[in-house]
This record gives sequence, C-alpha cells and structure tokens, in this order.
Amino acid sequence: MLINNILYTILVSLLTIAALWGISRFIRTKMKNSQSFVVAFFLSGLLFVGLMFGIGRLYIVDEQMEVQTYRVFGTFQYELADGNKITRTYDPDSVMIINNSSHDLLLEEIIYALGGNSGDGTIVEIDPWSCRSFSLPGNRIYYFFDEEIDRKISTHGSKPESRYWLHK
Repeated sequence: MLINNILYTILVSLLTIAALWGISRFIRTKMKNSQSFVVAFFLSGLLFVGLMFGIGRLYIVDEQMEVQTYRVFGTFQYELADGNKITRTYDPDSVMIINNSSHDLLLEEIIYALGGNSGDGTIVEIDPWSCRSFSLPGNRIYYFFDEEIDRKISTHGSKPESRYWLHK
C-alpha cells in the first residue's frame, strides 16, 4: 500500500495527539496519577518517532524529473509509464527509488567531515524504468536534481556524515 508522505505525516500527527489524550485520560482516571500528562507525552512521543523515522521512504521520479515521496507498507504494485508493472515487498529499513522516466539517474553520496565537504563517496546508477532499493543512513535522500547542495553542514563530533543526492 502506498501512502503520500504529506498525508502520512498528517495521519501520524493526529494519531499521536489522540494517543496523548487517551493515555493521559486513562492514567488520570484509572490510575489516579497526577503526572499523567508527562507519562502520556513520553509514550506518544515514542509512538511519533517510531512511526516517522522507523518507516522508510519510496521516491518516484517521473519524466519531468519531479519527485513524489510515499510511505509504503507491505507489498505494493506500481505501473510504470512504459507499461511494465513492479511488484515489491517493502523493507522498512530502506529507501526505494522508482525511476519512472527514460533517463539514467545517479544516486551520489556526499561525505561531510568536521571541516565541511570532504569529497564524494559512492555513485550508483539507476536505470530507466526500474526500481532500486538502498539502505541509507536516516532513510532519506537530501538533495534532488537542480537543488543547491550544502557545502558545509554541522556535524556532531569528528565522525563523517553522509548525505545523498539524486540527479541525472
């Protein structure tokens, strides 16, 4: 099942608010605990973080190089513009890219260190009319096509950090 990323974010936010209210009310009425809001806030925060960051993303690139972001659950089927159908079971710890165009795409790793951009990492080619799955840190791609790439980002500690750029 494919769910648009914006709709998914709205649904997760509403679910988190409902969980906050429900857990707080349950603890306050059934357990007679005056700290019900603190406990409910913590538990609903765990729910929000788990649903927002524990689920991978699916990026679909069309012929005009427009990118649509989806969240996927279980097995899904997608019909490409060339008439072929893709049926896949989604791995929640991955990022999936469907290239629904006639262009070759590149997924490039940009490595940042304490002093700024420390060079390029791996480059992976994505064939036209195909689907590829990647295990990326943070389960997301940061830059798409003509966007300006940050040459310096703040890193935590001395460990290098990778960001990914999808382009032609």
